[in-house]
Amino acid sequence: MDKNTVCDMYNRYSTEIFRFALTMVRETEEASDIMQETFLRALEENKLRYVNGTQRAWLYKVTRNLCYDRLRRRKKEGDFLFTADEVLTPAPESPSQAEFILILSALDELNRQIVSLKIIGNLTHAEIAGVMGMTVHAVKKRYERSLRKLKEIYVEQGY
Repeated sequence: MDKNTVCDMYNRYSTEIFRFALTMVRETEEASDIMQETFLRALEENKLRYVNGTQRAWLYKVTRNLCYDRLRRRKKEGDFLFTADEVLTPAPESPSQAEFILILSALDELNRQIVSLKIIGNLTHAEIAGVMGMTVHAVKKRYERSLRKLKEIYVEQGY
């Protein structure tokens, strides 16, 4: 892929790709590394593969896979445990990002990814289904249930 196309993609999607990676790996530096690796992969691609026809969905799928690779590596190294009390470093542009990640941590991994893709990435249910390898119906149901659960937590915690 040519550098101009990847630069355009980077300018449009880097922040949301970073935020999605941060919801998965929960470390700012690691999320930044993953975001950069995602765009390096786009540069290396001779022909960009699309998921349901969008570059953005393809970027999220690559990011998700890179996050899983990092998490598997952490697990092997024995550095995989996180707690809700853990202090997270928010992204510079948003002081509430750490709170968002803590709230999302109440969801299981799959539902957290679906909510992140919808809220952070603003992907459609069909695009999320392509990234996650699920049906559109399953994505919609999981998203709805997750929002209900997050709303309950939000009210309980007094946010």
